[in-house]
Amino acid sequence: MESDIVLAEKASVLENIFGEATIHGQQLDFICPECQRRKLTINLKQNKGRCWVCQYGFRDLEFLVKRHSFENLAYWRKLSGKEDKSDLKKFLTLGKAKQSGEFYDKVVLPKSYRSLYLHWDDFYSQIPKNYLSRRGITKEDVLKWQIGYATEGLYKNRIIIPSYDKYGILNYFIGRHWGRDIAHQDRYLSPKVEKTKLIFNEYWIRWGDPIHLIEGVFDGIKIPRENIIPIGGSSITVESRLFRKIVEGRAPVYLGFDYDARKKMNWVEKQFNEYGIRVYYIEPEKDRDFGDRTKEENLEIIMKANKMRNKFDIMKDKLNGGK
Repeated sequence: MESDIVLAEKASVLENIFGEATIHGQQLDFICPECQRRKLTINLKQNKGRCWVCQYGFRDLEFLVKRHSFENLAYWRKLSGKEDKSDLKKFLTLGKAKQSGEFYDKVVLPKSYRSLYLHWDDFYSQIPKNYLSRRGITKEDVLKWQIGYATEGLYKNRIIIPSYDKYGILNYFIGRHWGRDIAHQDRYLSPKVEKTKLIFNEYWIRWGDPIHLIEGVFDGIKIPRENIIPIGGSSITVESRLFRKIVEGRAPVYLGFDYDARKKMNWVEKQFNEYGIRVYYIEPEKDRDFGDRTKEENLEIIMKANKMRNKFDIMKDKLNGGK
């Protein structure tokens, strides 16, 4: 049983987050962050709370604090007598540096790199144009993603898709061979960088808006939405800059992984839920990736994800007496 001093401190933390409370016996009433009615009732001794209008609430108040005020989480855990695994200061400074160039090793485009958009009608551009056309990628996509190709050297006969940091400085690029008979392990070639520090095309991301996490860059090109981030695989670590930026932004996340990565997608969802981030599934198809579908098909699938239940919905049902 927590002492009255600890309960008073917890009440103070909640008032810092939700504003002044109205006290009714052992219960505190706050303005609900979801429906804006003063019906969010919290019982500190029972460690739970619920809004009696919209049913928003949690069985564990730590989760409520984690979602709405991450900076107060460490102190809340200390009051609860728990080991502080969040290490907020360390978490918020992961990957930070005084200058952009300290995030990653210096990257330069291949010497023979040519902008496909600027050389659209050139003879040497016909093969990469045809390759991209077969994949449903248009001239507008080429301009948006600044797609080019290499004519000589290590990246010869490869589509080049660059990535830029928040300052517009090159931090990575994808080199995809356009040959039909290339072995699977030789199709992609990219510079070696520290992936936990990399955010693909961070310069166009608005962190307060919904984030779409996609496995590959060609999948991302085929999704007609903003805030697309290819992660170069099917996992994201809590220690990465990308995870930190998403938690700081508090925006919902749409996960669009391939069908064979469903288990990993569940693990990623769990990590984001631990920090109070809403997660939506973009339901994968068994035989086709995003890059294999049309933009219209991908948009339809994403729109369906808005209607899918997530852990927050399930929790509301449980608090409301449902199953």
